[in-house]
Amino acid sequence: MRALSNDEIFDYSVGSTYYELAEGGIELFRFNKTDAAFWKDLDNKLCSDGSYTRFLCPAGIKISLITDAAKLSLRCHVTERQARDFASIDIWVDGKFLYAPSLEGEIITGEFALPGTGEKRVDIYLPQCRPTVIENISLSEGATAKAAPKRKRLLAIGDSITQGMTAENPSLSYANVLAREFDMDLSNLGVGGWKFIPESIVEPMTPTPDLITLAYGTNDFSASFPFEQMEKYLEKLVSFYPQTPIFVFAPLYRIAIENNQNAAGDTIQTYRDKIKKAVEGYTNMHFISHEGLVPETQTLFADNLHPNNGGMIIYGTQAAAAIRASGVKF
Repeated sequence: MRALSNDEIFDYSVGSTYYELAEGGIELFRFNKTDAAFWKDLDNKLCSDGSYTRFLCPAGIKISLITDAAKLSLRCHVTERQARDFASIDIWVDGKFLYAPSLEGEIITGEFALPGTGEKRVDIYLPQCRPTVIENISLSEGATAKAAPKRKRLLAIGDSITQGMTAENPSLSYANVLAREFDMDLSNLGVGGWKFIPESIVEPMTPTPDLITLAYGTNDFSASFPFEQMEKYLEKLVSFYPQTPIFVFAPLYRIAIENNQNAAGDTIQTYRDKIKKAVEGYTNMHFISHEGLVPETQTLFADNLHPNNGGMIIYGTQAAAAIRASGVKF
């Protein structure tokens, strides 16, 4: 087996902005380095490492290559930080989900047969809830490999649901499902627990994305976060991406507390209504109601808040249908 170099792994990666050497391998990161400084400083101020841990998770990052290899092997380990206590890596070949090696102790490893004799596209999705170090990715001796062709880019911004919690498989997060629906590369900037906080938009993503989705509001409701922050956030986001279509997803159903009021006396529907009204003030923003995303069905949610695998798949496909129905070109 021939091991890919660190630079090859990074060159083949999608949704990552840089890498750093780590114990036994490399870590890929989905935010810019200036974003890293923001999130680390935030946790220092809060005397917590929760947001920074979620920031470190490689949600949405995959290794995408074209190869004629008959076999692929990999070995990764997760760090002691965690947003959730599980992790898996998903391997897709020519658009088919074939393998999902899961965590054993702190290690994810295995050797996998790649079907067919010619070139095929291989996509290796990294865990969305655990910071992960890639120790080794190897291909059959003598096999050729090159980066998969670059595609238009989807930028998904949001909270833990956008990050992929609590899908059991990273490739089945709604953001990944949505990216596959449109045959796009994904940059996932979902961070668990996060809200409409303007300061979290540090700088524009480079290159400029072709499509943006935004999904905040449920944590804003829980924290009675002021609506003025949401308005400032939208204004700043549009200033960074004035020409890019931005689809804003309403907060999903809150199973069991849909009609409850927060400390300020507002319901989750109040937040949906306020978001919709604010979005209507921008020509490149489009609102998508929660009613067309994930049905209010207990079996589609892992914990009354986060969709499970089935809920995530429905979310991604329904979001794609709503975007297509809008007629917006990108």
